[in-house]
Amino acid sequence: MVNQWKFKRTFVLPATLVLLAISVGKAFAAPVLVHSSREDYFSGGTVVTGCGGEACGSGTFISPSSFTFGTPTGPSLWEVVEKVFFDSVANTTEYTYTVFNDSFTSSTSNPPTPLLGSGIASFAVARRGNVGVINSPGGWTGSNSASAWEWFTSVPGADITPTHSLGCNLPGLAPGLCFSVLLTGHVRVAFNATAVDLGTISHQVFQDANWIVSGPIPEPTSLLLLGFGLAGLGFWRRRHS
Repeated sequence: MVNQWKFKRTFVLPATLVLLAISVGKAFAAPVLVHSSREDYFSGGTVVTGCGGEACGSGTFISPSSFTFGTPTGPSLWEVVEKVFFDSVANTTEYTYTVFNDSFTSSTSNPPTPLLGSGIASFAVARRGNVGVINSPGGWTGSNSASAWEWFTSVPGADITPTHSLGCNLPGLAPGLCFSVLLTGHVRVAFNATAVDLGTISHQVFQDANWIVSGPIPEPTSLLLLGFGLAGLGFWRRRHS
């Protein structure tokens, strides 16, 4: 009986306390960066650089930080910097985007050269059925469409003009400053289609199957770890009270 008590005191109780400590630590953790990447969009495909975290370095991707979709050719048409944060306290995932309008100078690129002064007037990311709370920059409107998270503007001067950018990279900023989507739960990152709309007057949408930006794959989360820790501690105390 003494040896059994010594074993439980030496191994079972410390293991339970460690499990509980990890669980409590997770419960009070701050939002953490779970994905970051920069996607450069060309006429025939996409180049992903600086990829870190979820959806990077897995599957057929040889390098965890740089890979391509399709056949990128010609000049870069536009770019997106994406960062995704998970808040274990609120149990939310926040996708944030910064959109860059490159020069659009190639007459052979797809989309073709826009009219002088034309900018990006909309931005959309396939949402895979996930409905989120959308924040938009000033002059822009965001919505959950049937298949995508969409942001668009018809306000003169609010579009993203060539060589300019708009968006955010940090969580917790006041609503209205970011292209961002707040989702419930831990929504893991994958890669999916996106599109831009050129010109605040024409609103001509250009998209291609090989233009890719990160989108989510749902992954449910729970407090099982914390529950097991509490249950183990309760069981030990009951056995030795």
